[in-house]
Amino acid sequence: MHCRLWGAGGVGQTTLAKNLNNELLKNVPSANLSFGVAVWVTVPKLPIDIRKIQPQIASRLDLQVDNEASGESVARKIYQRLKKETSFLLILDDVWEAINLDYVGVPQPEYPAISKVILTSCFSAVCKQMKTDTEMNIFTLKEDESWQLFVKNAGDVANLEYIQPLPKKIAKECGGFPLAITVIGTSMRGKTRVELWEDALKSLRMSEPHKQRCLEKSLHEGILGEHDTYEQAYNRGITLIESLKDACLLEVDKMDFVMGKVVDCVKMHDVVRDVARWIASTFGDEHTSVFQAGIELNEISHIKISASVTKISLVSNKIECRPDCFTKCPKTTSLLLQDNQPLKKIPQEFFWACPALRVLNLSLTSIIKLPSSINSLCQLRALILQSCFELKELPPFANLHNLQMLDCDHTMLHFLPQGMDNLINLRLLSMHGYDLKSINNGFFLKLPSIEMLCLTAVLERPFLMRFHLCRILLTFLLKWIAHHFSIEITPG
Repeated sequence: MHCRLWGAGGVGQTTLAKNLNNELLKNVPSANLSFGVAVWVTVPKLPIDIRKIQPQIASRLDLQVDNEASGESVARKIYQRLKKETSFLLILDDVWEAINLDYVGVPQPEYPAISKVILTSCFSAVCKQMKTDTEMNIFTLKEDESWQLFVKNAGDVANLEYIQPLPKKIAKECGGFPLAITVIGTSMRGKTRVELWEDALKSLRMSEPHKQRCLEKSLHEGILGEHDTYEQAYNRGITLIESLKDACLLEVDKMDFVMGKVVDCVKMHDVVRDVARWIASTFGDEHTSVFQAGIELNEISHIKISASVTKISLVSNKIECRPDCFTKCPKTTSLLLQDNQPLKKIPQEFFWACPALRVLNLSLTSIIKLPSSINSLCQLRALILQSCFELKELPPFANLHNLQMLDCDHTMLHFLPQGMDNLINLRLLSMHGYDLKSINNGFFLKLPSIEMLCLTAVLERPFLMRFHLCRILLTFLLKWIAHHFSIEITPG
């Protein structure tokens, strides 16, 4: 029988497996731990070399192995030795890719499976490839368990009144990861100055996880392939997200309801995001990205933005308006300002400072209109204005030739913006709204690249038109509709 311990790195799979191995090494008779021999193997990182696994097994089995011997001959010796045992336990720790145990020389446990193989991994897909029979998913610790472990490692100093509540906040920031709690708790042991605890908390503190509509952003940033159809890119994005979930780098968040439908959401754990940001700053230019999400920011001028920055995320703050004086960011391709409810006005100079924008998200803000300078963003691929409930008009879009996605769901728009007939690369148009009055005859013929069209206008009676078709069929239908109908929606 193959068993797997699966979970995010640092959650405790290795520790749990080591405890089991140590119990067996004590040679304490137990009906529950009756194995002839237990073998621990620390699997080397990629690329996995069978020749580095075999010596660890041979050493535990007291086998004499010639370093010059072939892998096949060593595998035969290991196989013959393990077959002599009534039962054996093989623990493979930190498996990054599937291992063919036949090549190693490990006999496949027969039914009824007395012998067992246990593997620990961060990757669910690896476990599936190795055909594990039983799965144990290791989760993060609860808040009270995290605190107990933190105190155990930090010592009595964590309970000092004049330092509280800083230790508890730090323990919480570790996100339930035993490894992080142990390392950070130990590093704070014996530190009695409040300043040290405040600095540690500041270094750890990250914003809460936010649900991201990352597929559209990835598509229009070019991550998923610009030449794919929208559906192909979307499917590719789903595959990438599932891979990240399997690797415990993303986790399922609570469901959301959008337009009466249940929508799956994912989030990234604080500690994982901390590591990702560290990698980005270590192996790239630390000034190329600015992430200041959910920190109660009310002015952009409060943060330092260099001219070399490429991505800016100021999601879920309280930004009221953008200052007239703003650093020019000629290389910025992504600007995320969604969920800044107080944001009502955007100055004309705003878009002139970021001429290379490809993705602009202003969803869940209180903007009433956009400045005409948005028409200067010739590289813009995605404009997301979802749930801007005060938005009543858009300026002409005549120069946005590269725009591929326009999402104006749940706005107060009465009419489509002028210049829409120039959006020859528009692939997705979504206008779920309540005040859209009309769409002119022949409008759809002017959108040759459209792949997904979502229009819902609700007044006193619902009108729903949703196309999600292949290009050939869609073009045929749109031509037919354009020649025969002018879509008009009026009260009553």
